[in-house]
Amino acid sequence: MQWVKHFCHKCNGWTWKCTFTKHYLLIIPSPTFLLFPSSLLLSFLLLLVNRRSWGTEKLNLPPSPPTIPIIGNLHQIGLQLHCSIHNLSEKYGPLMFLRLRYLPNSSFCPYGEYWAQVRKISVIELLSTKKVQSFKSVREEEISIMIQKISQLSSMGAMVNVSELATTLTNDIVCRCALGRKHGNSNFGDLAGKLLKLQTAITFSDLFAWLGWMDNLTGFMGRFKKISRELDIFYDQVIDEHLIHENKHDDPDYNKDFIYILLQIQKHHTNFTRENIKAIIMVRSTIEWAFAELVKNPNVMRKAQEEVRRVVGKKDHQMHYLKLVIKESMRLHPAVAINVLESSMVTNIRGFHVPANTRLAINN
Repeated sequence: MQWVKHFCHKCNGWTWKCTFTKHYLLIIPSPTFLLFPSSLLLSFLLLLVNRRSWGTEKLNLPPSPPTIPIIGNLHQIGLQLHCSIHNLSEKYGPLMFLRLRYLPNSSFCPYGEYWAQVRKISVIELLSTKKVQSFKSVREEEISIMIQKISQLSSMGAMVNVSELATTLTNDIVCRCALGRKHGNSNFGDLAGKLLKLQTAITFSDLFAWLGWMDNLTGFMGRFKKISRELDIFYDQVIDEHLIHENKHDDPDYNKDFIYILLQIQKHHTNFTRENIKAIIMVRSTIEWAFAELVKNPNVMRKAQEEVRRVVGKKDHQMHYLKLVIKESMRLHPAVAINVLESSMVTNIRGFHVPANTRLAINN
């Protein structure tokens, strides 16, 4: 209620009039009021985290660095996962128990008709001695090209980038054997490299399944889908080229590549689709490290060279020493820094209890 001065026309004078106004009540909660639901929510989260560890308190687990509720040991892991694990192992030993996520996952191909069919194709059509020997001319030609590049750079006094040469060599050999042609001036090699980096990157969904939607906000899923689409288009073009020039493959002198073999298999197996054909593996790190180790060990290089000169062209499959060099290089410098496995049952390692469904990360 409010009194307002009002002019009255009847009495030709000023009077006072009572008016009623609307009032709105604004309730501002005090900090004490907000503290209660926040404490309740925090207690619930801590209870949820502690409940997960109740079953493991009585177990003799491997040494573990200090953890933080909800995120576990995530704060102790940097961008280079293998380096972070190495630094932790120097303090807590070679066997550690890290809490990085709650939901384990695994990807596998179940044993069945499809698995047996793919294995048969790989062993007979790709990895057999006869098939490997059929592409001998391809390997010799590409190695000759690489040697010519090294000679040209050496004569000019320029630096030789072994990593780049090894990448080009492996890519060209694999592409000619699998696709029937080099990737040439296309950006196929760059796309494959970018896709490999994305596949080995650590994402929100890798650490916390319930934060997978964050990968869309960071743009990770967008980049992954974009590169996958571009590679898919490239594979479609290669398959279409093989279908267009299918008559050329009937020539007995034509060196049939792996795509041609898969297309022939597709004619007899209706469940073998294009998606099964679109696959390629390119390896270069093993060759780089093998070169580096040979340069560091001249005696080993000399023995390998003597064996190659003695056996090549006669009994190529009997290069036992060279095979040992390659295996030792792969042992010292694996292509993948960390191998991730998963325990299917409860086991003991060095007297420590390892629960079932635990992800085992072997730092190479």
